[in-house]
Amino acid sequence: ELSVVCDQVGSPTHTLVLCRAIASLLGSPLYGTYHVTGSGSCSWYEFAQKILELGGLEGIAVHPMPAEKWPSPTRRPAYSVLRHYAFELQGRPDLPHWSEGLAEYLELRAQAKDSAPANS
Repeated sequence: ELSVVCDQVGSPTHTLVLCRAIASLLGSPLYGTYHVTGSGSCSWYEFAQKILELGGLEGIAVHPMPAEKWPSPTRRPAYSVLRHYAFELQGRPDLPHWSEGLAEYLELRAQAKDSAPANS
Protein backbone atom coordinates (compact mmCIF):
# COMPACT_ATOMS: atom_id res chain seq x y z
CA GLU A 1 0.00 0.00 0.00
CA LEU A 2 1.08 3.55 -0.72
CA SER A 3 0.06 6.83 0.86
CA VAL A 4 0.75 9.74 -1.47
CA VAL A 5 0.26 13.49 -1.08
CA CYS A 6 -2.94 14.58 -2.79
CA ASP A 7 -3.02 18.34 -2.24
CA GLN A 8 0.16 19.44 -4.02
CA VAL A 9 -0.16 19.96 -7.76
CA GLY A 10 2.59 20.31 -10.35
CA SER A 11 3.59 19.34 -13.88
CA PRO A 12 5.83 16.26 -13.96
CA THR A 13 8.32 16.48 -16.82
CA HIS A 14 10.26 13.67 -18.49
CA THR A 15 13.90 14.71 -18.89
CA LEU A 16 13.93 13.83 -22.61
CA VAL A 17 10.95 16.12 -23.18
CA LEU A 18 12.80 18.85 -21.30
CA CYS A 19 16.01 18.28 -23.29
CA ARG A 20 14.15 18.41 -26.60
CA ALA A 21 12.51 21.70 -25.61
CA ILE A 22 15.81 23.23 -24.52
CA ALA A 23 17.51 22.06 -27.73
CA SER A 24 14.72 23.71 -29.77
CA LEU A 25 15.57 27.01 -28.08
CA LEU A 26 19.25 26.95 -29.06
CA GLY A 27 19.93 29.65 -31.60
CA SER A 28 16.68 31.48 -30.83
CA PRO A 29 17.12 35.24 -31.09
CA LEU A 30 14.88 35.68 -28.06
CA TYR A 31 16.30 35.35 -24.59
CA GLY A 32 14.95 35.44 -21.09
CA THR A 33 13.41 33.07 -18.62
CA TYR A 34 11.62 30.03 -19.98
CA HIS A 35 9.35 27.86 -17.90
CA VAL A 36 9.58 24.44 -19.48
CA THR A 37 7.45 21.63 -18.10
CA GLY A 38 5.15 18.97 -19.39
CA SER A 39 1.70 20.34 -20.14
CA GLY A 40 -1.20 19.62 -17.87
CA SER A 41 -0.99 19.11 -14.14
CA CYS A 42 -1.64 16.52 -11.47
CA SER A 43 -1.19 15.88 -7.78
CA TRP A 44 1.48 13.51 -6.53
CA TYR A 45 -1.40 11.12 -5.77
CA GLU A 46 -2.64 11.24 -9.39
CA PHE A 47 0.93 10.85 -10.62
CA ALA A 48 1.41 7.72 -8.51
CA GLN A 49 -1.85 6.26 -9.79
CA LYS A 50 -0.79 6.85 -13.41
CA ILE A 51 2.65 5.30 -12.81
CA LEU A 52 1.03 2.15 -11.46
CA GLU A 53 -1.53 2.08 -14.29
CA LEU A 54 0.97 2.58 -17.12
CA GLY A 55 3.47 0.28 -15.44
CA GLY A 56 0.92 -2.51 -15.30
CA LEU A 57 1.23 -2.76 -11.53
CA GLU A 58 -2.13 -3.99 -10.34
CA GLY A 59 -3.30 -4.67 -6.83
CA ILE A 60 -1.38 -1.85 -5.15
CA ALA A 61 -3.63 0.34 -3.06
CA VAL A 62 -2.89 4.07 -3.28
CA HIS A 63 -4.35 6.26 -0.54
CA PRO A 64 -4.54 10.07 -0.72
CA MET A 65 -2.76 11.88 2.09
CA PRO A 66 -2.74 15.61 2.87
CA ALA A 67 0.71 17.20 2.71
CA GLU A 68 0.53 18.20 6.36
CA LYS A 69 0.65 14.50 7.28
CA TRP A 70 3.70 13.77 5.11
CA PRO A 71 6.83 13.61 7.30
CA SER A 72 9.02 16.18 5.56
CA PRO A 73 10.92 19.19 6.90
CA THR A 74 10.48 20.90 3.52
CA ARG A 75 7.39 23.00 2.86
CA ARG A 76 6.24 22.80 -0.74
CA PRO A 77 3.69 24.98 -2.51
CA ALA A 78 0.23 23.54 -3.00
CA TYR A 79 0.23 24.67 -6.64
CA SER A 80 3.48 24.83 -8.62
CA VAL A 81 2.22 24.69 -12.20
CA LEU A 82 4.13 27.06 -14.49
CA ARG A 83 2.77 28.87 -17.51
CA HIS A 84 4.87 28.45 -20.66
CA TYR A 85 4.51 32.09 -21.56
CA ALA A 86 7.80 32.54 -23.47
CA PHE A 87 6.87 29.55 -25.64
CA GLU A 88 3.41 31.03 -26.20
CA LEU A 89 4.87 34.39 -27.28
CA GLN A 90 6.97 32.65 -29.89
CA GLY A 91 4.06 30.59 -31.20
CA ARG A 92 5.78 27.38 -30.16
CA PRO A 93 3.64 24.33 -29.46
CA ASP A 94 3.14 23.29 -25.87
CA LEU A 95 5.18 20.37 -24.61
CA PRO A 96 3.54 16.93 -24.48
CA HIS A 97 1.15 16.22 -21.63
CA TRP A 98 2.91 14.95 -18.51
CA SER A 99 1.21 11.55 -18.90
CA GLU A 100 2.68 11.18 -22.43
CA GLY A 101 6.14 11.94 -21.05
CA LEU A 102 5.61 9.36 -18.32
CA ALA A 103 4.50 6.76 -20.86
CA GLU A 104 7.60 7.46 -22.98
CA TYR A 105 9.85 7.17 -19.93
CA LEU A 106 8.34 3.84 -18.88
CA GLU A 107 8.63 2.50 -22.45
CA LEU A 108 12.29 3.51 -22.72
CA ARG A 109 12.97 2.02 -19.29
CA ALA A 110 11.37 -1.27 -20.33
CA GLN A 111 13.39 -1.32 -23.57
CA ALA A 112 16.62 -0.68 -21.68
CA LYS A 113 15.81 -3.44 -19.21
CA ASP A 114 15.03 -5.89 -22.05
CA SER A 115 18.28 -5.11 -23.87
CA ALA A 116 20.53 -5.24 -20.78
CA PRO A 117 22.90 -8.20 -20.67
CA ALA A 118 21.92 -10.93 -18.24
CA ASN A 119 24.05 -11.26 -15.13
CA SER A 120 26.16 -14.40 -15.13
